[in-house]
Amino acid sequence: MSAGDIAAFAQGAVVTVTLSFVGILIGLPIGLSLALIRWANVPVAAWVVALYVSVLRATPLVTLLLLLFFALPNIGVPIDPYSAAILALVMNTSAFNCEIWRAALMNFPKDQYEAAQSVGMRAGLRFRRIVLPQILRTSLAERQRELSELSTRLMSVQEEERRRLARELHDEFGQSLTAVNANLWLIERQAPADAEALRHRAAETRRLVGRTLAAMRELSQLLRPAVLDTLGLVPSLETLLDAFGEHHQLAITLTSDGLPERLPAEMETALYRITQEALTNAARHARAARVRVALTAIGGELRLEIEDDGVGLPPHNGGKPPTGTGLVGIRERVRALGGQLVLHGERGVRVEVRVPLPGGS
Repeated sequence: MSAGDIAAFAQGAVVTVTLSFVGILIGLPIGLSLALIRWANVPVAAWVVALYVSVLRATPLVTLLLLLFFALPNIGVPIDPYSAAILALVMNTSAFNCEIWRAALMNFPKDQYEAAQSVGMRAGLRFRRIVLPQILRTSLAERQRELSELSTRLMSVQEEERRRLARELHDEFGQSLTAVNANLWLIERQAPADAEALRHRAAETRRLVGRTLAAMRELSQLLRPAVLDTLGLVPSLETLLDAFGEHHQLAITLTSDGLPERLPAEMETALYRITQEALTNAARHARAARVRVALTAIGGELRLEIEDDGVGLPPHNGGKPPTGTGLVGIRERVRALGGQLVLHGERGVRVEVRVPLPGGS
């Protein structure tokens, strides 16, 4: 990749971020205005806004952008690509935020508003002091909920993609490399007696193919272990811990007590990935020598504990919980299961996860 290509990519990224920022900045107050119209049930205008929001929410952003860019010039309104992008973002953002603001307004406690009105507080002041803070709190909570749902969906899509890639590595590439290895073996055996160099080259190539097959199987196992789908959580963890301990020279123990034979697939996947991430943290950052993994089902919940004897968690500022890509991923998976995560880091690190079992079993 040349310097010109890198500059072009950087310029495209800056333009994209700028357009998104401008579109969102303009769309937010417009969305609030539309929500107030619907909340006040203004004749005709409220119906028009409802239709506008319904159409915009049902139209993908790319489709809207193309429609504006190609349709407006046909009715005598010239528009350049940047203006079309900003207009599409403004329309999409305003429709999206209109629904959030409106939901906040519908849940607004009117007794506070009426009490302020009864003591003579002006309409503008009532809106700034009472209505606006309330809808901001509600809309932020709604945004957080939608982001959490998006995060859960992304993890699900990622896991499905891992499953597909692991299957293709095992079925397609694995079978092809095995066939290549077999053909090389035949070449090595059937080569003429005076073709020593050919036999040596075939043997070297077979060893290379063998190493490639082993690396590919390891990658397939990391992407999505087949034993997790066929045998369940505990056997897959046993396989993971054996391989991980051997690779990183860690003494890892696993105990399980009271677990049902199989758990829901999404719970098994999440607990497997949590364990995998905690082990990676122990090997990379904790400088641990021993790790203990325990699974227990008791009182309608499942408890997963991963404890190492490493250096512990670094001190954090202002009472904020420790962060990092691995811990963020663990927190998101626990949250998606409706569970709780507790980190202990005084002597080594102990990751404690509690999630409700389906049916309270």
